[in-house]
Amino acid sequence: MIALYLLSVLTIPAVVALLGYVLWRHPPRFSHLFGYRTRMSMSSAAMWREAQPFAGRSLVIAAGSGLAISALIYGLMGSGSGSILTSVSIQTLLVLSVIPLTERHLHRVRETDHLDDGEGERLKSRRG
Repeated sequence: MIALYLLSVLTIPAVVALLGYVLWRHPPRFSHLFGYRTRMSMSSAAMWREAQPFAGRSLVIAAGSGLAISALIYGLMGSGSGSILTSVSIQTLLVLSVIPLTERHLHRVRETDHLDDGEGERLKSRRG
């Protein structure tokens, strides 16, 4: 049962941390296949460049937090199926929380005009 616990609880953070690291340190060029892809992040090249590292860093933090919480759950509950379900559920919620965090960040950045077009020119807010 311990092997099943470790396999299920370590797989999610490892994959999430790897994907997050790639987005953070090696953000992809604008793509319809890979990256943090939402309507907001795909609205312009500048938003895309802003979203990738932020989402990646957030995913790495979520993976580390999920792993730490899972270790705590293991210490409290052992390696039974209840602790596996609890750990995986918490890890999933942490990963999903990256979406609203990144969207809020993108809204904030867009509203304060802290983006440029890649050539040093500031973009104007869409609010007029």
